[in-house]
Amino acid sequence: MSERDGAKPTLLQNALLFLVAGIVSLTLGIAATEAWYFVSLRKSERWHDVNTHFDARLGWRPIPSRHVDEWGGVTSNARGFRSPESVPGTPVIAIAGDSVAFGYGVRDDQTVSHHLAAIVRDRNLQVQNLAVSGYGLDQTYAWLGEHIGALGEVRWVVLVIFTGNDLGETVANESWGKSKPLFALENGRLVETQAPISRYSLRNLMSRSELLTGLRRSWPAFRDWSDDLAGREAYTGSEALRLTGAVLQAIDRLTREHGARLALALVPFKGDFQVENAPLRWFRQAARQLGRPTVDFHALVSAEGLDVDALYTDATHLTNAGNQLLAGAIATELGLRSPAEPPGSS
Repeated sequence: MSERDGAKPTLLQNALLFLVAGIVSLTLGIAATEAWYFVSLRKSERWHDVNTHFDARLGWRPIPSRHVDEWGGVTSNARGFRSPESVPGTPVIAIAGDSVAFGYGVRDDQTVSHHLAAIVRDRNLQVQNLAVSGYGLDQTYAWLGEHIGALGEVRWVVLVIFTGNDLGETVANESWGKSKPLFALENGRLVETQAPISRYSLRNLMSRSELLTGLRRSWPAFRDWSDDLAGREAYTGSEALRLTGAVLQAIDRLTREHGARLALALVPFKGDFQVENAPLRWFRQAARQLGRPTVDFHALVSAEGLDVDALYTDATHLTNAGNQLLAGAIATELGLRSPAEPPGSS
């Protein structure tokens, strides 16, 4: 055997071998992760949050009759609402909206609907929480339309608007990386333009990829390119405002058609307490034009000089104390308790 045959690998050869092994391992790891997420796409039990699955019309909807332990307990009734089962013959206050109204991050007994139910219980009223995490106002309108007729006597529909992103989510065909419906105005009427939605749309497939999701978060150019590839459609400027205003009017009309009254609750982005953003001001104006009872959470907190940090779990969602405060303000606005009572009492 020659010296050459018995020579040990050089440092360069070891480095190349290590690099190749690393690339192969990384590739296999990514492939295994992506395969796992693709399989989970078929199950779709956590399509947007802990209790939603894919839906061809709405993009996603709640899973009925289910309990999961996250956040201390998230429970849905037979209709998928985050409330106890509906009591036949008892008039209803329906809460509608997105994750803020749903109670993202808090347990069942810390939601705005739970606190409102405690306030109105002696008035022979029940509260049903129809809110769904991630919904734009258009999805809320369609979801409410599916269920309001089966709720019995609905006295009030309380639409909780998160002014931080409800405008943007209402005027696009995607939200949180998932495909969703998009409405259009035709001769003054709202028309759905994206149904049925495919579970395996390019948008939905990309949303289940950890690699692509990470690239979209960290690389704006890639996000814009992938949006174009997936066929993102969105209204902008005055068209976006006109469509959102039409959706609000449609929710009001739907509510009145079922013998109920609409009330609004405007909950801002936490950053609005530092500098008010344009969407908050626009929703205030839209609420005034609609002429329905309105709770302005920003104005309430500012007037009371309350600690904003104690009311928000993050930049968007409310703590138990924040939900209790909002519930009290809603009850007062609806004339369901004396204004002299502390806003957060129940």
